[in-house]
Parts: sequence; C-alpha cells; structure tokens
Amino acid sequence: MKDKILICAGFADSFIEFRGDLVDEISDLGCNVVICCPIKKQIATFSKRFPKGQVEFADVSLDRHSQSIITELWYCFQLFKIMKKHKPNVIFSFTIKPVIFASLISYVLGIKRRYAYVTGLGFVFVSKSKTMKIMFARFLYKLSLASTTKIIFQNHDDLQTLSNLKLLSSHRKSVGFSNGSGVCTNKYQKVALPRSVSFLMAARFLKSKGVIEYLQAAEIVKKQYPEIVFYLAGWFDKGPDRISRRQIQKYIDLGVVKFLGKLDDVRPAISSASVFVLPSYREGLPRSVLEAMSMGRAIITTDVPGCRDTVIDGINGYLVNARCEHELSDAMMRLIEKPDLIEVMGEKSRNIVEEKFDVKIVNKQLMQLLELK
Repeated sequence: MKDKILICAGFADSFIEFRGDLVDEISDLGCNVVICCPIKKQIATFSKRFPKGQVEFADVSLDRHSQSIITELWYCFQLFKIMKKHKPNVIFSFTIKPVIFASLISYVLGIKRRYAYVTGLGFVFVSKSKTMKIMFARFLYKLSLASTTKIIFQNHDDLQTLSNLKLLSSHRKSVGFSNGSGVCTNKYQKVALPRSVSFLMAARFLKSKGVIEYLQAAEIVKKQYPEIVFYLAGWFDKGPDRISRRQIQKYIDLGVVKFLGKLDDVRPAISSASVFVLPSYREGLPRSVLEAMSMGRAIITTDVPGCRDTVIDGINGYLVNARCEHELSDAMMRLIEKPDLIEVMGEKSRNIVEEKFDVKIVNKQLMQLLELK
C-alpha cells in the first residue's frame, strides 16, 4: 500500500519554490500528498503547479507571529480536522509552529510515522533571555520533538544547540541530516559576471539577518570606493527583531544602497551583482546563498551555524564574524582590490552546489529519511 503523506508548513509563499520539486518526486513514487499550509490566497498558483489526483490541498489559518492562545487553539483544531479527514500515515512538518502542533496532534491520533524537519532555529532558541514565553515555547518544542519518530536537521550545530538546551535528550538515535532545501541548478544557471564589482544582499529585513551590518559595511566601503554598487533586496517582516523602513531609508537617501524591494524572481538581481552577501546571525542552511552559488557567485557570509556550511573560507568566498561590520567591509574590499578572485570563487561555488546541494541530491536524502514507499 502506497504512503499518504501530510506535509505541514507555515509559509505558503515559499512552498512552491523550496518544496515543489520534492512534492513532484514524492508523487512520482505513487504516494498521495496533502499540502497543509495557509494556502487560500495562492490556491490558483498551487493548483496550476501541482498535478491533480495525487496532490491535495488543505488550507489552514496560521499566524506565524501570533502569541494568542485562542489563535493557536484554532490552528490545532484545524490540523485535527484535516488529519481526521485525510487519514495520512506519514506526517512531515517544518517551521516551528507546524512542527510543534502537527507532531503533537499526530501523536495523539496514533499516526505512526511523524517527521519533524528543523530548518533553522529562530529567536526562541538562540535568545539568552529566559522569559516565561520563551521557556514555554521551548517546553512545547521539547514535547513535540519527543513525540516524533525522526528529527531531520540541515546542520549539525542546530542538533548541538537543542541538545545543550536539553530539548533532545532521548532522540539521538532518531536523527537525520539533509543538505538544506536544495537548489535547482537548471533554473539557477551560471551566468556571466557584470563588468564592475558589485554586491547584493537578499533577505527578510530582520536584525538577525545582518541587514544593519550590511548597510554599515557598505557605507564604510563607499568612503574608499564610491563607485561600488550595493544592492538590497527583500521585504519587511514581523517579529521581535524586525527592521523598520526608516532604518533602511537613510542609507537609501545617502546613496549607499540601491533598494530593490521584494522580488518575485531573484535571478536578475543575482545576475547584476558579482558577490552575494549574507551576514546572518544564524541559519538552517541559507537558500539564498545556495541560489547565488549556483549562479556562479562568490559569497561573503558569517561563520555561524548554517552559513558556514556553504563557504570554504578563501575558496568560494569569505567567512566573517557575525555582528561585525568592519570584518564584513574588509572582506568586501579584498574582493574589490583583487577582482580576479571573484570569478575563481564563483566557479568554485557552482561546483560545490553541483556536488552537494543540487535539489535532486537533497530530495533523494529526504525521501530516504522519510522512508517513503
């Protein structure tokens, strides 16, 4: 009998881009797939992208940032109804709220195969604060992970962090790893470098992504190399470390950065830049970096969990300390002063993606971890 898998996610906008190929490959096995996420506004896009028959959709109301008990209970009730209706024998959840609630509810319902995918640790886990809200969120996460049959990580640092927080004590034998979400090397093809050196950062506008450090480093570089262009793409998000438009606007007004806003397709922006920058404080395994690597770009990122797994320092880019705009600007100026390195590093980036992070390789890893049949 073929498996029926319920995939629970928290963010519909990125589902097709990040998980579409995985859904295709699972469907090709003959498995029935139910996609469960806030899908209502994108139902036409989802219906066009995924084949009929073996892929179904289950819309849920989910606020990723809400701390309301009523809101969370409503989400749990929706998940309960969906699981009762579709009767999956496999649950695969990722992002914090789906992992917590889908794991717990599927355990209560007796669904035997429950997989949690840790795609990064957010503010709740890396914060040194010990408020009641943070401690309660960690308790729920510990409870939910204890109810899974396997936990899948994108890097070893996240496993160690959860172990240090005593959230994983009984799950050492039920752990697996995948190389991020994977990137389609046919879609993100290697492209020629622009004639002059330029830099791009594309991310949600959060402090933890290192947006402020990128702007400050760009300002430092501009004083010595005023002709260098810095691009900033992304969007304003909610959260405890969100950045306001006003914080970015002053750098736009000073001509430090060219603001691109939210992009439906990041490839033209990557093509326009010669170096991709992500000064994040922590990642699962940054998809944006992998896309830039696939297109043959040198990378400057931070020596932190997730980010350090994408760069071999001095080979396909540079690793710098997080929260340090001076180290970041120094790395940028090294490439400005030795532009021939950019092409060499970009070639190495493409090779690394082809050997390790191609979506076909990653999807094979995930399907083996999910033990699908």
